Amino acid sequence: MRNSAEESIKVLTQLSELREDYTKQLGKLGKRQKLGERLLEYMLSEPIVSVPDAKVILGVTYPTANALIGELKKLGVLTQATEGKVDRLFCLQSYVDIFRS
Repeated sequence: MRNSAEESIKVLTQLSELREDYTKQLGKLGKRQKLGERLLEYMLSEPIVSVPDAKVILGVTYPTANALIGELKKLGVLTQATEGKVDRLFCLQSYVDIFRS
């Protein structure tokens, strides 16, 4: 029982630290920060997203969603989970990794 409690505390601590890091990274988005925050909130429950998904979630155009995801990828918040340039999926890999460890 003790190991389970310790593991839970470890996971919660890692999640808190990661969220703080994400918040710092989103601060670098400038005028797109609010959109980044909205997408991040969604992705904390659904950690994989496509550009068309982000377009619908955020209520923006495809180019806007694509640009935001590109910026989040450059900042290291998202990683591309699929190969190629069509039907790309993006993931909050650091977030997913916490649950895999």
